[in-house]
Amino acid sequence: MIKTSKKLMAVLIAAILMLAMVPFTASAATEQVSFKVNCAKEGYEFTVYQLATLDTTSGNFTMVATDTAIANAIKADSTSSSSILAAADKAQVSALGDKVGEVYTSNSGEKEYNVTSGIYYIKATKTPANVKSVTNSIVSLPYYQNGAWVKTLDATINLAEKVNDGDVVVTKDIVNGNNAKWTAAGLGDTVEFKLTASVAGSSEMKLDEFTISDTMSEGLTFNSDSVKVTLTGTGSSKELQKASNEFTVADGVAPVTFNVSIADSVLSGNEFYDYTTVEVTYTATVNANAVIGAGGNTNTDSLTYENNSQVATVPGETVKVYTYGLQVEKVDANNTSKKLAGAQFQVTKKGDTTVLATATTDTSGIGVFMKDGKNYQFDEGTYTITETKAPEGYNLNSAPVDVTITASNSPTTAYQTVQITNTASKLPETGGIGNMIFTITGAALIACAGVLFVIVFRKRTSK
Repeated sequence: MIKTSKKLMAVLIAAILMLAMVPFTASAATEQVSFKVNCAKEGYEFTVYQLATLDTTSGNFTMVATDTAIANAIKADSTSSSSILAAADKAQVSALGDKVGEVYTSNSGEKEYNVTSGIYYIKATKTPANVKSVTNSIVSLPYYQNGAWVKTLDATINLAEKVNDGDVVVTKDIVNGNNAKWTAAGLGDTVEFKLTASVAGSSEMKLDEFTISDTMSEGLTFNSDSVKVTLTGTGSSKELQKASNEFTVADGVAPVTFNVSIADSVLSGNEFYDYTTVEVTYTATVNANAVIGAGGNTNTDSLTYENNSQVATVPGETVKVYTYGLQVEKVDANNTSKKLAGAQFQVTKKGDTTVLATATTDTSGIGVFMKDGKNYQFDEGTYTITETKAPEGYNLNSAPVDVTITASNSPTTAYQTVQITNTASKLPETGGIGNMIFTITGAALIACAGVLFVIVFRKRTSK
């Protein structure tokens, strides 16, 4: 009887001990762990997914993610965070497991996640459009170290260190000018421009839009057929074809003159992101509305690019095309303070006979060279001025006058003035005898009448 009682007591104690272990085991499987994240850069959002739970008693993982590759990476004997990360990066979002806590928005300070033991995947789910790449993160807690479970990561995970978002810039240059940022040009001259923009996005984070815009002054006429678009990189380049719809050229909304957009078919592929820059070249022609003088004719570019979470606009640079004015001042050779109106001139390029513009002096003696009713825009160079009609009462100054216009990106005056003198004519302006014939004839008649009178008077006296 005593032996039987002892056996029953032993069974009861064993049962009690087993029951006592149940809550302990359950507690071990759902231990609380924590980690912190921070990202000091703008424009990012990060979502945390639980890929698997961890039973710290048995060391076994239970899958939460439904992606087979993630499960195989976690269960493999050679399990490493890099192999799990690689599998998670390729998986569909819907197969990543459960979302944990709130989405973390960058530049909002440090955020702590208090979660249960397991494996977690921190994924950048929103990025700026300029991002090249993001290295996502794997966190496995707790982990066993020095005879104990480490349940809290002491170091904050710095997500900003895991993103590559190099600066995106756009520049503008004059290809055939005096300087990359300014040049001199005259009416009808063609100026070539180059716009260079950084390639944004990456093959992993593709763009939805990439548009370079250009705003030109009214004095420049855009030649739309001249546009060329080239992708450039280290030692390589590729020209995109407009005929193949790889880019489009469209009128802009004022004040923008035009937009050059890379086609969706190019942005959705991988090759575009193998290059570092996009170069757009085109030409514009100086027209009769061009500003003369220091203001110059401006030309400014900008870049707009977009992904599924951000539209970014980058201001570019301004270049200038300068044109110059030319005028004559007509004065009396013996009294330069006396201004002469009505003189007419023409101007040609030195050594050429083509008349570029003409001028007629006003009452102030000033004549501005014009063409078709508008002031003529001159380029740098040497020009020849020839007087074609003298002021009334003055001799024609038949000696051509050469004048040189020097290019400058800060002209102090809009018009270069050339003073030309005239001498008063002793003969009529036309070179004919004018009214003098009547004076001489009248005098001769009077003389003849006098002589006739004397002869008649003598005859009468002699009788």
